[in-house]
Amino acid sequence: MDDLNLELEALRAIYTEKELIIEKNDDFCSVEIQITKERDPGFNGANKEETLGPREDIEFIRIRLLLLLDKDYPENSCPILKNVNINLFEGKYFEFYNTTFEEDGNNTNSDFSFEHNNNDEIEINNSTIVSLNSDKVYNYYDEIKNDYIGRVCLFDIIETLLSFIYELPNDLNKQYPCSDLSGNIQYSMASNNESTNNNTFGEDIDDYHADDDKPMFSGLVDRVLCSIEERVTTDEFNAWKEKFRAEMIEKNIWKGEYRELNVLTGKQLFERDSSLIKSDESSSVIEVIQPQK
Repeated sequence: MDDLNLELEALRAIYTEKELIIEKNDDFCSVEIQITKERDPGFNGANKEETLGPREDIEFIRIRLLLLLDKDYPENSCPILKNVNINLFEGKYFEFYNTTFEEDGNNTNSDFSFEHNNNDEIEINNSTIVSLNSDKVYNYYDEIKNDYIGRVCLFDIIETLLSFIYELPNDLNKQYPCSDLSGNIQYSMASNNESTNNNTFGEDIDDYHADDDKPMFSGLVDRVLCSIEERVTTDEFNAWKEKFRAEMIEKNIWKGEYRELNVLTGKQLFERDSSLIKSDESSSVIEVIQPQK
């Protein structure tokens, strides 16, 4: 049991509180893992073309594994894979605006800045949730589980099963809509190993892209700040740059040499101002102080 306690502590150090749930009593121990990540474009045969412009809802995969340990673990038994859930859904990270106010006399200026939620919490589009049949995962575990008897192996099993699920081929074709992901293991898909299915079906699978009108910005590459018609041209930008340069020189913020389009090299700076040479020579003198004996 000491080995089990150490193993559970190691799992707590690896996974977050949202990813790991452990229940333990005198007779058994249950370990539930829930991992949510952005869906790999190659998962399940998906070959979506990369396009510029705002993405709609991000595609996620959520995996839940429930393992049961009896008193004989790890010496004489391996963990029992009690339940597996694989769900695909669309969603987006919660976003918020940070607002600061600056008072300037009688005027109050507000500064809005966009920030991402550091907790990576996901707003799920329930109409897009799809559960995948998990028979392949159970069958795979049946083939390898005996190799784990006699040693602590929870982390190895979890990572092995997750890797197997991520690499499943595109013939994972049994897909069903479900109502939400708010519950725990109860909403699991029925399989050969788990014959009961208590799902309440939500909207029809044809509504998979129900929220297409809502823009989703996932990163700088995919983010469109404005429409093409509203963007400045090269000539407009160059005109603004020259006006800004002249204003900086007029206010003595920049020196007159900034009027030139080309930035001066170090050699040109030394040729123009001989005082820089003396300054450089004086700065190269280093006084060495001998330590006192």
